[in-house]
This record gives sequence, C-alpha cells and structure tokens, in this order.
Amino acid sequence: MACRSLVRKRSIETVLMVLLLAIGAGIVLWLLHKYGLANVVHILQRVRMVWIAAGILVYYAGVLVRAVKWHWLIARVGHQVGFGGFLPMYCVISMAGTITPMRSGESLAPFLFRKYLHASIGGGFSVILLDRLFECVSLALLMSIAVIYVLFSFNVSVLLARGLMLSFAVLLIVIGLLFVLLRQQMWTTLILKGLKSLMEKRKAPAILLRVVQGLEREIHCFYVAVAHLSHHRVFVFLILLTFLAWLFEIGAFYCIVRSVTDAPFLVIASSQAIAAGIALASFIPGGIGSGTISFVYLFSLAGYSGTTATAAALISPVVFLGSMFICGSLSAVILKRHSVPDQAQK
Repeated sequence: MACRSLVRKRSIETVLMVLLLAIGAGIVLWLLHKYGLANVVHILQRVRMVWIAAGILVYYAGVLVRAVKWHWLIARVGHQVGFGGFLPMYCVISMAGTITPMRSGESLAPFLFRKYLHASIGGGFSVILLDRLFECVSLALLMSIAVIYVLFSFNVSVLLARGLMLSFAVLLIVIGLLFVLLRQQMWTTLILKGLKSLMEKRKAPAILLRVVQGLEREIHCFYVAVAHLSHHRVFVFLILLTFLAWLFEIGAFYCIVRSVTDAPFLVIASSQAIAAGIALASFIPGGIGSGTISFVYLFSLAGYSGTTATAAALISPVVFLGSMFICGSLSAVILKRHSVPDQAQK
C-alpha cells in the first residue's frame, strides 16, 4: 500500500512538472512568434562569446558560494566531511533542484546525506528548509530594491505595479510558512502522537505504524538540527553567504545579457531580480517561460528592444541549465565511483 501511494505521488509530480514545462514552453513559443524567430536568431548569431564565458565563470562562483554554505550547514548539524568530497554531492543536488519546480529536486539531498554521510533524513531536511528560508529572505530583499528602482525609473502601469506587489507578497507568504514550520515543533509532535494513538486504537496495519514512528524519529532529528543552527550569528553569516550567491547569479545573468546588448547594470539586474521572484512563484522548473516573459517585458519598459531581450532571456537558461546539467552529471559519476572520505562516516 505504501509503495502504491509513493508511485501515485511520483506520477502526479511527473504529470505536474510536464504540464508546467508545457506552459513555460508555450510562453517561449509565443515570444518567438511575437518578435520573430529569424530576428532572434540574427541577434544570437552576433553574441560576444567573451561575455558568455564571463557569465559562466561568475555563475559557478555563485554555485561555489552556495556549496560552501551547505557544507557549513552540514558541519553544524554534526557531520564532518572534506569540501572536496562534498562538492560533487552538492553539484548533483543543485542539478536536481535546477530542473524541478521550486527547486523541489533538492529533496534528494537528505537521502544522499544519509547514504554518504550517515546523516538522519530529518537533519538533511533541516538543511534544505533553512537554506530555502535564507534564499527567500535574500531574494525578497533584492526584489524590494529592484521594485523600488523599477517603479521610479521605468514607465510602469498601475496594473504592473500591482502585479509586482502580488509576486512580492507570494514570496513573503513562503517566508512566513518556512518560519512557522521551523518553529512549531510542539504542534508537529502533538499531531504525530495523536495520529499514532488513533492508529493504535483502530489497529492499523503495522507498516503504517512503522511509518509514523519513523516520521517521529526523523522530525525529532529535524528539530534537533534546527536547534543547532538557531543562533543569530549563524543566521547573519548564512544570509550574507546567500545574498552574495544571489549577487553572483544576477552578475552572471548580466554578463549573458551584455553579450547581446550594452544596457546598464541596474536595468538588467533589477529586471532579472524581479523576474527571478516571479519565476519562483510560478513553480515552473528553471523559471522557463515565466521568468523569460517577465524579463522581456520589464526590459522593454526600460526602452530596449523586445527582440534583444528575448534573445538574451532565451540564451541564459540554455547556458546555465546546460552547464549545470553537464557539471551535475560528471559529479554523479564521480560520486558513484569514489566513496566519501572516512571522516564523514564517523
């Protein structure tokens, strides 16, 4: 029964991801129809490869910063491993997150941590949720700065201003939910205990009782790990690292856009920061489509060609997702062939 439920859940997730990707692809095709495929290809033929190379280097600087953050989080919850041994693991996790909605593929992380670091599933999820919290807080800060700049510098309609506020509100709701989940240990424990008591009275199958007991154990590990990380200095350090990673990511996007146009940094960065928030709220893997059309529209409001913006917005995910897929695939091979150093298993 548990296996059937898991298979059904995976099937639903797969169908949902395919549907979201289809929506994103539809938006991209509409943009190509609007601005003309031949015009977009003509711009892409004149791409300055020096800027593309710079964009890839800056992008991987951001990946490296995020890997340092995750490595530090893992160490804080009691699992020591050399950074060289951890980096391939993080690249695999990052690849899985990049190609799935809301980076949900990062849920692979606890199982990799359990396999290679002998960490608890709950402890692994604490790392993911805390990282997501810092990511959302940092993005919200960047979006707030970007929205202020756009409202005062671009020719923005009332409808767009409301849309920007709505996207920002969704991001704040996600942050609030993460805070609640991280803090409400008592309610989570009471719900599980009540569920376990009810199942015992109803004489539920033994496998379901084992599942609930396993959840109790892992949730306990989760909140123990969160307690180790709940310190204001820890939070400040992690927010700084996450903010730096986002700056690298926006800087990488800036380099890609500069390969086709000479727009100033603030115009590109503000458009991309808002587009990143909209892409996150849309749940579409990699923000394909939602982030693309958002950037094209905002960039056009600043007085630049929609065709140029479309070319830049399309080449960016190809460069970043493609390079991350190659890096993640190579890392998976390394991870499979080489065991994690012994100090991680103590």
